[in-house]
Amino acid sequence: MKFKNKILTVILTIIIILTNLTNVFAYEWDLEIPTINGDSDIIFDNEVTVNENNDIVINDNITNNEINEEKTENINEPNNYNENKSNEDLDFKEVKNENGIVKKASILPIFQPGTLSNGDKTLTLVGSDKGADATVTFKGDEPGASPHAIIDYITREMGDINAVSYCISPFYKGAKENGTTTVKVVNQLNETDKKLLGIAIAGYPHNKYNIAGFNDLKEEDRYYATLIAMEHLIFQNTDKYKSGKGVKFVGDHWNSTRWYPTRKGDANAQNIIDLAQKIYEKGIANPYDETNIATIKFSDNNKNDGSMKLQGNNYTLTITLNSDINYSDVIISFKDPKIKEWATGGSTKIQFYDGENIDERNRLYIQNHKVGEETIEGIKIAKASRKSDKLTIVLDKKTANDLILEEKGKYTVNYDAIFVGGNIQVIYKTTNVDPSLQDYVAITAGYASTNNSISWEKTHVDITTTSETTTEPTTSTTTTQSAGGKGGLKILKYNAKTNELVAGAIFRIRGISQGVYDFNVQIQASNGVEIPLPNGGVATCKDGVIELKNINVGTYEITEITPPPNFDLALGQNSQTVQVENETNATLYPQVRFMNNPYGSLKIKKVDAITGEPLEGATLKVSNPLFDYEQEFTTNPQGEIVIEDLKQGSYTISEIQAPNGYILSNETKVAVVKWGEETTITYENQPK
Repeated sequence: MKFKNKILTVILTIIIILTNLTNVFAYEWDLEIPTINGDSDIIFDNEVTVNENNDIVINDNITNNEINEEKTENINEPNNYNENKSNEDLDFKEVKNENGIVKKASILPIFQPGTLSNGDKTLTLVGSDKGADATVTFKGDEPGASPHAIIDYITREMGDINAVSYCISPFYKGAKENGTTTVKVVNQLNETDKKLLGIAIAGYPHNKYNIAGFNDLKEEDRYYATLIAMEHLIFQNTDKYKSGKGVKFVGDHWNSTRWYPTRKGDANAQNIIDLAQKIYEKGIANPYDETNIATIKFSDNNKNDGSMKLQGNNYTLTITLNSDINYSDVIISFKDPKIKEWATGGSTKIQFYDGENIDERNRLYIQNHKVGEETIEGIKIAKASRKSDKLTIVLDKKTANDLILEEKGKYTVNYDAIFVGGNIQVIYKTTNVDPSLQDYVAITAGYASTNNSISWEKTHVDITTTSETTTEPTTSTTTTQSAGGKGGLKILKYNAKTNELVAGAIFRIRGISQGVYDFNVQIQASNGVEIPLPNGGVATCKDGVIELKNINVGTYEITEITPPPNFDLALGQNSQTVQVENETNATLYPQVRFMNNPYGSLKIKKVDAITGEPLEGATLKVSNPLFDYEQEFTTNPQGEIVIEDLKQGSYTISEIQAPNGYILSNETKVAVVKWGEETTITYENQPK
């Protein structure tokens, strides 16, 4: 009998090993986990024995860990975007209350998806980082269900570190680390799909409902917990989602016979399971609703009707912007050309301040800002992730009064508020172009755009002059005259990754207002340089800093012509406008900051698949269609190719000529290059 038991043990071991070697799915068998019989609460360790009846015996038990979480009130609905509407014809639900105007805004993708010949929208997904260190195992409810361990990868859209994707086809091959896959966007969603997307929104990266304990885990663990929550729903609906194995959950109860740590005492794995249950419950309670996406609230310090109030010689208005999900930047864009005219060209008729304090340190200027592939002109408030901002607008009293008389009592200006970054993201359900591969839920970068208005009217302004004198047009002398005097300006160049000053950038500084039109110079921020300037000014330079002294008061435009060596152009702000004031009156010496991302690099190693020795003479093609980049390189005697000065993104690598004596590799790899980092990819060749 003992001999028979040994034979059975050997056979079982061989079967498990062969299963592990041939499995290429995102879910794999765990070598230490045997088949489960019964519904007892089980946890596994490394000891497995076979008794006289050839039954597998597990040596330890664990009691059911019931999770009793106090229910919290559901707040806002999930976010999404209406793909059939452009930015110009978005529909908004609008409600006015004591706190201002509340609008429901659609979320639009920053990067437009690709399309197939039949018009289907597509996304390219890239497997990047490994999942959580802790292993979580599950089994189904139906008789004979086998246990499985999830060993998934964080999958991203085109290598964007702010985008994530979740596989929804258990036991199908997917985008493994550095692998790619193409998926189609699903336009019609059933009720189960809406719950699935609701779970994705409740989990990583959104955490829309501020789930307790969410931020206590690492990024990959939060991703892992969200995946488990989604799988919990998928295994209850195996008729709606394709699956390569017969695993089914009956009902939505959570217990340790379903989800459990692989190793006894793995507290991290248990924490992931606990978080997954919370994410699941929030998502089920708040399914995706395309009619109620991001909520943006507007309010002001006057009458909640956008009208300005008189303070001294100016009219002021503080607008409060609130979002129900986090964002990183907000851009206020005015459609009326008068606003730009009043704010630029040396005019200070209208001014903008970050917050409620009218302080030069908080001053904001109209500039061009990049949102994806689009350039938006407006005022940008950029801070850490948040849900609220205040913008104070100051308008010259005479300008307002003149316009009120001209427009017969009221003037209204419309503006757009564009919220970017943070959790402003688009979510899709997709199916794989290749039916033998996984389907995904993909979360990608997006932005929310809403509109509102400000106004000034006769009942709100103080018009003290008679109609005979006030109706005369303003003279050109009033609108263009220079304030006179001398001032100064500093330009600072920073490494966006390290926040250190960087030398070598070339800037063009030119005057764009009355009295400084003759100022137009180019200066390189190099140490020890001193340059004479028009009208008696001087520029002194040290590494990363240009200081302009004794220049005429006025408005200047500073543009980065050439970035420092090994750096990309300043992100989203390579041209900025600044007002130089009289030094005796200036409250703060004006400073203009430019942030540049350092280029990344890519190292490709070519080795013998048998010996690991480096291979010289292999030719590989490296490409990135987004940057119109395609180059061929040949490995050096060390078997390496090193490519410097690459923008952040995903680069496809393929071999077009093998080293002498070796078989050409038909494997295509994707390298995800990040700003300021070196990415290494290893290629193998089989000898002939």
